[in-house]
Amino acid sequence: MSILPVLNRSQSPRKRYRRNTRSFNFSRRSKRIIFHHRVRSLLLFLLGLIIIQSSFLVCKMMGGYMIGEYNTIVLTEYDAVIIGAGWAGLKAAQTLLDSGISSILILEANGYAGGRAVSINTDGPINSPGVVGSPNNLPTELGCEWLYITSGNMENDLRSNGVMPVEPAKKNDREKYSIDFYNAQYYAQTVSADGIHETKRIENISRLQTEIWGKFIKDKSSVKDKSYADAMENHKKKNTLKGKLPEQYLNLMNSIIEVEYAGDSSALSSTESIALRSHVHYMAVPGLGFGNIAGKYAEQFKSKIELNAKVTKIDYEDEQNNIITYVKDGKTKKVSTQAVLVTVPLGVLKAKTIEFVPSFPEWKQEAIDNMGFGVLNKCVMSWNNPGDAVWPVDKFWLELITLNEASSDKWTTFFNPTQLKKIPVLVGFIGGQAAIDAESQTDDEILDDVMKNLKSMYPTITKPNKVVITRWLKEDTARGSYAFKKVNRVWMEDIKNLQRKTKRLWFAGEATYRTPGTTTGAWNTGETAALAMASVLRNPILNPI
Repeated sequence: MSILPVLNRSQSPRKRYRRNTRSFNFSRRSKRIIFHHRVRSLLLFLLGLIIIQSSFLVCKMMGGYMIGEYNTIVLTEYDAVIIGAGWAGLKAAQTLLDSGISSILILEANGYAGGRAVSINTDGPINSPGVVGSPNNLPTELGCEWLYITSGNMENDLRSNGVMPVEPAKKNDREKYSIDFYNAQYYAQTVSADGIHETKRIENISRLQTEIWGKFIKDKSSVKDKSYADAMENHKKKNTLKGKLPEQYLNLMNSIIEVEYAGDSSALSSTESIALRSHVHYMAVPGLGFGNIAGKYAEQFKSKIELNAKVTKIDYEDEQNNIITYVKDGKTKKVSTQAVLVTVPLGVLKAKTIEFVPSFPEWKQEAIDNMGFGVLNKCVMSWNNPGDAVWPVDKFWLELITLNEASSDKWTTFFNPTQLKKIPVLVGFIGGQAAIDAESQTDDEILDDVMKNLKSMYPTITKPNKVVITRWLKEDTARGSYAFKKVNRVWMEDIKNLQRKTKRLWFAGEATYRTPGTTTGAWNTGETAALAMASVLRNPILNPI
């Protein structure tokens, strides 16, 4: 019996030895190859980590990390991003910070904070914090010029935190800041029997205000919603107006309505109340300036604001990772955030210069498309010589009643802040469709139209030394002035849909407030939206999307 029962008898001992030797040698070579492969893989992995870490370090120095396209940098994620550094955005930012939400960013398309509050200064750049309190600086306001003191805490907040110099809150001081068309100085163009054109000063306007305007207000309140233009035409047909002056006066009041609300009278709802006297704080006096105040307010969190950052796209599909794309200095950038507050003007939303992904729900887009958003422009004129003020300095408003309806809405309302600014200044206003049409004119053509009306009132008036003319419809970051209540629309339902959040996209601004066209409306809605955002960010489980 064999003593090697486990071996294959078909192989001789020599063959079996050679085979086992080859197997052993192959095993050792395989192990060396595997070892070298693993070492090489480990080295490549470590090299890759070094490259990635280096890339992250470089991007971190630039403010974020790279994804997708090679030329796109995505910044570090923020808890909240605010689109627009107007009064709504600024108040929202402060409210978020006060609520403990410190990881925020404000993206502002303009090169200054303030939005439609714009101060051009004699002693500094646009919206300069440094000129606030300086009695030598004279601001010229291109946008909002008055701060309403009857609603909200905006004025008190600005005073208490030292942003706006404290002034005596005496009634007499308040009165001088009033918008008061009842006590304006009115002039009427006339044609004598022999065809001579002249302009007369109306000494007693109260009769026209009581008998003509008062009766129209009563008539319009008794009918269903119409446009102001239709309501006025119906009133003229219904009532026999004695003489030419009452009809001319109604035409002027139609123009004043367009100046007050920025909307054309053919689109403005007659249900809108007429505030011909409002207690406000005039902001364009030496040492102030509404835009300057906005700039100073923004100083406290200026590190959170990125100027000249034009937002082009907001992707809010993923509630936890909203991606905002914007362009700055010709470069495309992106940020990621958990919550977005949109405070851009309604005109920008209408123009669709920002792409929203996904598209807005039908109820929101319908409100955007059909709400009223008007145009109000100014021609601000100043003279160097105090003797150039040939108009009554003690009257804040100067109104011209023209000969016909076609000319009644073209530069017939003038604000006179001469006694407040300490130099001769007049501000001409134009609103509605007339303002839109005027934007196609040159500055010289506009000034000629303005001076023609002023010369009819004050024949010895000279051309101003300085002129600034606004064109708000052509401003890409505004596309108009402010919202108005449109005929055949339910305003409260419109602002509810405009303000209503979509996923983690909130909205604020003057167009989302119950009374549009005011800075206090922007301020209040910014605060309300920010408080809601803070609540969700602090308690995401208790506040689902």
